Amino acid sequence: MTEIIAKRDFKYRLYFRLMDACLLFGLLGLVDHLLGSFGIHFADGEHPIWYVALGAVTLAMNFLLAPFLILAGFMRDEYAELLWKRTTNVIVTVVTILPLGIVGLGVVSVLTTGSRTLPAFLNPLLETATWISAITLFWLAFCLLFVAIFQCLRWKDSR
Repeated sequence: MTEIIAKRDFKYRLYFRLMDACLLFGLLGLVDHLLGSFGIHFADGEHPIWYVALGAVTLAMNFLLAPFLILAGFMRDEYAELLWKRTTNVIVTVVTILPLGIVGLGVVSVLTTGSRTLPAFLNPLLETATWISAITLFWLAFCLLFVAIFQCLRWKDSR
């Protein structure tokens, strides 16, 4: 009986450790993406092996582990399940309000400048975006946002 309880407790603790890892690798991926967006690259265009290896692990964590943990109800205890539900409440609010805020900024921009063109900082993203890259970017952003909100709520509870 104690062996079953120990396995269950390990699974629950593992869930939180994996969420910690997802947040770390999600932030690493975000920083790498932002640096690339600002044109900060390796000088010769060749990537060192450590960068390629770290990139592979980061992609695996962001594309495979984060969505798995979002859906893996069997790994959550009662506390993690409550955190998950609180996170979904927050993320639904964010996903509902954020587009309204962006549209509001666009309306203010049109009213103040009279121009209907996109702000210059959005041009590189939209000129190179394909439907698959846009969906992938939004999906990764959603996963990172979910993990970050989950971790922030967990951190808030621990204080």
